[in-house]
Amino acid sequence: MSAKEPVKQPEKEETLAKKQEERQRRLNHLRARLPEISPQRWVKLGEMGGLIALFVTNFYLLFPFFGRPDNINVFS
Repeated sequence: MSAKEPVKQPEKEETLAKKQEERQRRLNHLRARLPEISPQRWVKLGEMGGLIALFVTNFYLLFPFFGRPDNINVFS
């Protein structure tokens, strides 16, 4: 009676090489898209978003004071 040969598992280098190849392929794809995602565009959007957030916060904090007279009269 002959013993069955065990199923050959892939070598460690083969699986690591395949993972590294996949990782490298994804990185190359992202590097190719990098000029499309220009930092200058994000700087402009970030600056506009920050200014809008600043004005909205300022208006929100000052809104309760609109239409009310000042209760402090320092000249009388």
